[in-house]
Amino acid sequence: MKIMISATNGMRSAALALCAFAVVSAPVWAQATQDAPPPQSDGSAPPPHARGEHMQERHLEMMTKHLNLTADQVAQVKAIDQDGRTQMMALHNDTTTAPADKHAKMKAIHDAQTAKIRAILTDEQKPKFDQMLAREQEHRGHDRGPGGDGNQPPPPPAA
Repeated sequence: MKIMISATNGMRSAALALCAFAVVSAPVWAQATQDAPPPQSDGSAPPPHARGEHMQERHLEMMTKHLNLTADQVAQVKAIDQDGRTQMMALHNDTTTAPADKHAKMKAIHDAQTAKIRAILTDEQKPKFDQMLAREQEHRGHDRGPGGDGNQPPPPPAA
């Protein structure tokens, strides 16, 4: 009889522990589902342009912080970024250009953007900008591995 009572108490303890766990974890689970982004109607990831916009915003925030950009410079960088993004989207949607040519043209668009941004910076900001570019280039080199375009050194500063 004692064995049966002992087993019943063990089951009660296990059930009580399970209920306590459910009560404690329910708010955490509910919060996690609230913070999750709403699913896409077709179940896919967010559209690429949304990710691109977010990346541009983060890049601009980083530049503003590290280079101490003025409000006028921020507006100019936004315009340069938007122009480059428009050109990139047009190139991406161009079905007549070969993939290898697209890659070269994308690099040219990116290089032009970099030159335009560098042109609006002060002499104090330019070395910091060059350091940012070098770090980005180094980071891309690690992502791509040997032989990728990311292993090329950054372009020399314009005079």
